[in-house]
Amino acid sequence: MKKEDLRNGDIIVLREGELGIYLKTSRVIVYQTIGMDDIDMFDDDLRSLENEPDYDIMRVYRGDWAISFLDYDDDEPIYERDETWERPSEEERNERKAAAKVQSEEQRRAAEAKMEERRKNQIFVMMQAMYGNRTGMEIDPEDMDRFILGYLSDQLSIDKERINRTIVRIPGSDNLVLIYNKLFEEEQLKEKAEVYEKRGYVMKPLATIPELDLTLYSRCLVCRMNADGTFASLEKEDFEKFIDYLAM
Repeated sequence: MKKEDLRNGDIIVLREGELGIYLKTSRVIVYQTIGMDDIDMFDDDLRSLENEPDYDIMRVYRGDWAISFLDYDDDEPIYERDETWERPSEEERNERKAAAKVQSEEQRRAAEAKMEERRKNQIFVMMQAMYGNRTGMEIDPEDMDRFILGYLSDQLSIDKERINRTIVRIPGSDNLVLIYNKLFEEEQLKEKAEVYEKRGYVMKPLATIPELDLTLYSRCLVCRMNADGTFASLEKEDFEKFIDYLAM
């Protein structure tokens, strides 16, 4: 049986035992206890797209129950994934829910601990993105290349060949640096030049350091860099030393 074969009023049974009624017009499954699922949360073979086997559809019943869960199983199911499978008892379902709740709580605590550890490593930087868009933010130095390339989500992987970090020291400072991606800068310069030329616009840089004969048209950031090469947060007194180099 495929997802498209479901009809309005079909009773479905999930592996973990929950009963639901399919409402074809709304394309949702309304459950007997509480809540609902969009049918698109399942693949064509009625398996959960969340990689949760407990939420696979195991059986489908069809009859004249007038949208009711009463006596739904008087007839044989029109679809059965596994003939040996039995719907868990209420006691079994409660035990599984309790175990899932404990596991979920453990995962939540682990995620919070991981986030807290990441926060300890974060530094405050000034990011220069789109023209005139200065943004002060806290980032993990390990994510620096990701942010410069515009990959703001850590769910997105970066092609290592695209990482070409270039660091220049801000004139008149001991430990302030401007960081950009040389390869990305070349890509952006070429791309923007073509677009601007076609539209008759004048390209405006995101950062300019005349003392170094440096003009950038791609994302970059400013932070402190320690003598050992590690990065550190900007301080309030740093801003007057670099702010004029960034576009407004």
